[in-house]
Amino acid sequence: LSWPTRWGDSGGANKIFSSFLLEPGTKSAAKSPPSVQERELMSIADIPISKLQQMAVDAQQSGNLAQAKSIYICLIAVIKLKDGPMSDRLANNFFQLAEVYGEENNYSGAQTLYERAIEVWQQSADIEAKTRINEATKRLHILSELEAGRALRQERKNKNSSGRQDVA
Repeated sequence: LSWPTRWGDSGGANKIFSSFLLEPGTKSAAKSPPSVQERELMSIADIPISKLQQMAVDAQQSGNLAQAKSIYICLIAVIKLKDGPMSDRLANNFFQLAEVYGEENNYSGAQTLYERAIEVWQQSADIEAKTRINEATKRLHILSELEAGRALRQERKNKNSSGRQDVA
């Protein structure tokens, strides 16, 4: 099974399905013909979710973060349509996509996704949800420390470069 090449590593799926990531799902009231994006999503929805998840994990483990990100975004869209906006399966994929964003040093994107996963898990009846919330909270703490370190390094860099300009 090959991934659609028209999305490649350009993040096209990110643009198509970005609204599925963070906004609570609403189904359209009007029954108009499906758009190109909806038809693409329907064809992706035909792939078993377990297969899509394995494809995403494989891409992530092989270091192909752009492909992993695209697959997770598609997974999130499919799961949101099938399960609704508050399913544990959706939260798990928010968490996994946050991991990819973190590997790409996109800390603000990762933070938003961890927060979204926590929001869903807080409404969950699953006994594992508390453990997952704790893990996501730890990741958020780590991200804030990384972000603070990044800001400190930038501040030092700015001081050093302004100090050099004064000397010149």
